[in-house]
Amino acid sequence: MAALKAGWPTISPEYPDVEMTFFAGSAQAMESLELDGNALVATTDALRKRLKTTSSGLASIANDYDAYVICGLGLNGQAAGQVHRILRAGKKGSELSPDYQNKELPAALAEAVGRVKAIRILDMLRRITDAKILLIAQPLRAESDVPAENAPSRGMRWILSVFHSACEQLAKAHNATFMPQPLETLSDASVATKAKFLPSQARLSPDESREDRAHMNGEYGAIVLRHALDVLATAPKQDAPR
Repeated sequence: MAALKAGWPTISPEYPDVEMTFFAGSAQAMESLELDGNALVATTDALRKRLKTTSSGLASIANDYDAYVICGLGLNGQAAGQVHRILRAGKKGSELSPDYQNKELPAALAEAVGRVKAIRILDMLRRITDAKILLIAQPLRAESDVPAENAPSRGMRWILSVFHSACEQLAKAHNATFMPQPLETLSDASVATKAKFLPSQARLSPDESREDRAHMNGEYGAIVLRHALDVLATAPKQDAPR
């Protein structure tokens, strides 16, 4: 969310009729977001403070916005790889059967994605608004000059495609839209985000400079927001029952 908020000033002149309000908090803090009447409200002081800070004073998410974008909050492509490894560990041999690829993994990922906080918030929003809603997964970890043992590889591409299908189906079930990570942000060498989108080291603490490859900079945020606004502009208005 920090990347999106940092990227908005760069592209906002392209969208003079668009105003944005950002509500952000950690995934754990967002557990305290609850439905209250026609709004989503913070039920703890910690989340209330965080929402006010990121939204310039608002502690609740009203039902009168033209569109909503839900970012991250458990929508994690790398987690799809973990589900795959857990499932495969219980199987004999190294071959993956068509039944596994076409049924078992898709079912497991659909169940896992259905439990994440992003889908819970999507469900709450759909109870109070018929506006357009867009789901965006958090970025894949950035590529590294020294690949980690569990770094994503080309072999993970089909797993990500299954993950995207699960996200698309859940979004569709809520009359929403899922947007994959823009291709221009992805590394050609591996299933990862290009390293140039990492925040500059000046913005990171010494301890984070080597470890944090999950958060991106404003350049990344500008690309994602531009794609998101283009998708929202062409998406049909949803007719979801409240």
